[in-house]
Amino acid sequence: MITRRKHTFYDENLQYWERVRDAYSGGSEYIPKALIKHASESDVDYNERVSRAYYLNYPRRIANLITQYCLL
Repeated sequence: MITRRKHTFYDENLQYWERVRDAYSGGSEYIPKALIKHASESDVDYNERVSRAYYLNYPRRIANLITQYCLL
C-alpha cells in the first residue's frame, strides 16, 4: 500500500529528528540521553553524575526566539 511506504530521506533522518525533538522538549527524561558515559568513568560515578545533572533548555529558547522574528 502506498501509505505504508517511507521515503529513504525520512528513514535516514528519523533518528536525528527524534533527538532534536527530545532536546527541544527537555525534561529530566532527556538527561540520560544527552549525557555520555566517559571511558574511564565507573557506572557508579556515571549514575551519580546523571542524578546531579539538570537541563537548561536552550534549544527551545533559541527556536522560540528565531520563530518570534519569523512571525512578524
